[in-house]
Amino acid sequence: MAFEPGNTVYIIENNRNIREATVVRSSGRLFLIRFGSGGGMLTGYMLPKRNQRQ
Repeated sequence: MAFEPGNTVYIIENNRNIREATVVRSSGRLFLIRFGSGGGMLTGYMLPKRNQRQ
């Protein structure tokens, strides 16, 4: 499964907070995501949902 610009993703923070974000850009294994509150981050480690893994 590839994460493409426009996809909605969910980030788990501190094993208790779940934040919704949108993929803005991807380059290889790096992803730029933007949170609904306006912040963003660059991440290189994202996994699909368990039932979508191959």
